[in-house]
Amino acid sequence: MRESNIEINGIPEKNSENLSSIVNKIAKSVDCQLKDDDVLHVTRVAKLNKENPRPRTVVAKLRSTRHRDALIAAVSGYNRKNPGNKLSTNHLGYDGPSSPVYVAEHLTPTYKALHAEARKKLKSCPTNLYGYGMDAYKCERTNIRPF
Repeated sequence: MRESNIEINGIPEKNSENLSSIVNKIAKSVDCQLKDDDVLHVTRVAKLNKENPRPRTVVAKLRSTRHRDALIAAVSGYNRKNPGNKLSTNHLGYDGPSSPVYVAEHLTPTYKALHAEARKKLKSCPTNLYGYGMDAYKCERTNIRPF
């Protein structure tokens, strides 16, 4: 069910918004070949914490996992090539202050928590020349478990 979904964070909410066109603007901004009919369904999901000021997450169902992977790779490549001008709301035509837009796989809550824990652990490890944590033998052992 989630295998061909993407999750987009950081898009401001408007009353009359066309979320499909926003997904297509993202694809065009990062030079990804995505047709209108490749986006099957787009919606905003409810917040877990109503007090959180960030806008609700956008979830888009794409035609296939190949389309999902191509879009995620294009966003990642764009951000890597343009470290001073990463994908933001200005690229999508929003006025006002620029805020970053994040595109990722639509993970289950369990795997999202696992991914966050792994990123946190990697940040605490000593880094090598490439910016990644050292191998498991040099970094302290962790008890991160998926379930």
